[in-house]
Amino acid sequence: MVRLIDTCIIIDYLRGNSNIDFSHGEILINPVVELEILQGVRNKREQKDALRTMEYFQRIEYSSECFNLAKILILRYSLSHSLKLPDALIAASCLIYDLPLWTYNIKDFAYIEGMKIYPQGLNDD
Repeated sequence: MVRLIDTCIIIDYLRGNSNIDFSHGEILINPVVELEILQGVRNKREQKDALRTMEYFQRIEYSSECFNLAKILILRYSLSHSLKLPDALIAASCLIYDLPLWTYNIKDFAYIEGMKIYPQGLNDD
């Protein structure tokens, strides 16, 4: 199954709280997730580990269509559900590319119409 991975899954793995095998299935990463991971590292070792881990993932890029949809999502959900910019961009890429999002933070995305959320482990295909 092809899916987009959320930042929280990678953080959990990098902190040693998960033994996920990223070599199974096709996992995609987008620029927001990649930047959130890099921003969160605390030292050079963590930065190196993060860069090495992100090599497992295929990257998708943002089109103007993704940015336009993120804007619509912010207008629709930021006041009612406190949707933040990174989550709007992640959701927009899932919706544009018709991808489920692999996340632990289901509540951050469940209210977005059309979102497919994949909370299980990778080996549950």
